[in-house]
Amino acid sequence: MLEERLGSFIKVFKSNIVFVMCALLSGCLTTVSPDTYDAKKFYKEEKGIAILLMTEHAPETMGSTDIALNYTIKKLGSDQTYHIDGSNSLLPGVYNNHNYSPYVMMLDPGIYYIDSINLRRIGYLIRWYPSPGLKVFSKGVKKKYLFTLGVFEVKPGKVSYFGHLKHSKTFPFKIVNELKKVKADLKNAEMEDLAHKVAFDDHFYQAGSFMVEGKDGKRTFIPREKFEEKRNQFLGSVLDFIISEKVRNKKNKSKPEK
Repeated sequence: MLEERLGSFIKVFKSNIVFVMCALLSGCLTTVSPDTYDAKKFYKEEKGIAILLMTEHAPETMGSTDIALNYTIKKLGSDQTYHIDGSNSLLPGVYNNHNYSPYVMMLDPGIYYIDSINLRRIGYLIRWYPSPGLKVFSKGVKKKYLFTLGVFEVKPGKVSYFGHLKHSKTFPFKIVNELKKVKADLKNAEMEDLAHKVAFDDHFYQAGSFMVEGKDGKRTFIPREKFEEKRNQFLGSVLDFIISEKVRNKKNKSKPEK
């Protein structure tokens, strides 16, 4: 019995040491939580509201179903990192009793990308997708941004619900629209003005999406699915060319010499 407890303690200790060291290297310990809802600040300072819940089906965590994930977001062009804590319950499978009100984020308008994700349960680090969640490529005056975990836009005066993002150890997320539940949770949390304004925003761009920025500052998103479609079309055309060349060469070889 003592050996089992000691082994369990060592496993938790190692998990936490690894997580803290990685967090120090990636700068995660400088993160802050997004502002909670403040009606005066929201309207006076033209803030925006983003609401999203991120969970994972993790049977290895004591047979639980969906567990809320911890994640960090960064505003494009800023060094500030915001931490969203999903592990607010020690009971497996419970994430605020599926209550959306704790996931209301009041933020400055702009583009925000998911910078890291981790799943922790009762002291164990089970899964971790580390920072950075962004790769930048420059070509001449154009910049291309590749978002490796996901990205969304916060608009002034808007209350955007981006959905219940379900992760299953692979990307992309499965996005479920639970807008009725969101409205009920906001009303119960005495945020009725937000409940009336909230709307489902289907512009959450999945992991693998691109954004192109021209010299005029104009930004264009290329969603993951469109990028994959173009890539597949390109690969298909290359394959067609290779096959046609092989057929042509074969025909030329079969022709009798004059």
